[in-house]
Amino acid sequence: MTTRFASLIGLSIALFVGCSNSAPPQRAEPVDVEGVVQLPNEQPLKDVTVNFLPTSPSQVQVGTALKSDGKFAVQLIPGKYTYSIEGSAAALKKVPTKYLSNDPVHTFEVPSGGNPNLTIKLTN
Repeated sequence: MTTRFASLIGLSIALFVGCSNSAPPQRAEPVDVEGVVQLPNEQPLKDVTVNFLPTSPSQVQVGTALKSDGKFAVQLIPGKYTYSIEGSAAALKKVPTKYLSNDPVHTFEVPSGGNPNLTIKLTN
């Protein structure tokens, strides 16, 4: 009986120690992503917010207001993202409606080194 009890205690300790050493996976560090959003006529889009929507639970959603020249600068965790555009009714008149909601067709990838020159071209 004591051998069984000692074996049971040893097994319990081994399981406890083995479980306590496991750590959750670490989230990747965000990288710099800079770029511009262009309308179908290649003019810069302005006065709106672009939402970068993660496709993985290890990423986070980020929204950014476009500057008057259509440019943005954000930090995103590497991986695939989709995007949607929001703003006032007046600002959205020039934006094709397909970009006003999250759509898997509008996907791009952020590499581990970031992207200093992302161009998002809206099409009709």
